[in-house]
Amino acid sequence: MRTSYSKKIYLLLTIIFVIGTICGFLLLRYTNNSYSIQVIEKCSYYLNNVSNNYYFIIEHIIILSIILVLSLLIIGLPLALLYSFYNGVSCGFIINVLFRIAGFKGILYSFIYIIFTKLIYIVLLIIFLKVIIKISISTTTYFFKKNKNAIININNYYKKSLIIFILIIINDILVYLYIHNVLSIFQFLI
Repeated sequence: MRTSYSKKIYLLLTIIFVIGTICGFLLLRYTNNSYSIQVIEKCSYYLNNVSNNYYFIIEHIIILSIILVLSLLIIGLPLALLYSFYNGVSCGFIINVLFRIAGFKGILYSFIYIIFTKLIYIVLLIIFLKVIIKISISTTTYFFKKNKNAIININNYYKKSLIIFILIIINDILVYLYIHNVLSIFQFLI
């Protein structure tokens, strides 16, 4: 039964991520044209300077730390779902912008970009958010039912979440150090 419960959480987070990806893809389509052009120009600049951007490491540390701390409250549950949606929107937006910049080659490059920069992060993030959801549920179980086993579960889930958190930061550092060299190979697509 526990395995099916975890699978349901994974399925929920994946569905929310896919819906976010679709919304992100459609986001630029329904904005006014002058704003779309500005966004495309900024994204084109970012693609040329991807090696200088280390802010995503700091951003991940701050956001994931906040979600981890707030998972002790019921607030962590909607934040985990919202962050899964946000990352989906981000991926869909990248696909649409690169499609507008370079057509079909842009879509190909966007998939290469997402695979090399975000795939491991997204997989680790979904695992992390699953653990966060379990922490929130265990916390509410403890407060409302006074179940002593919930404390043990919360401790175990926190240990798992810290390990996944460290893996996410290691992945971010590796992406920061090596992604520019890998993406420069595929730069001819855009």
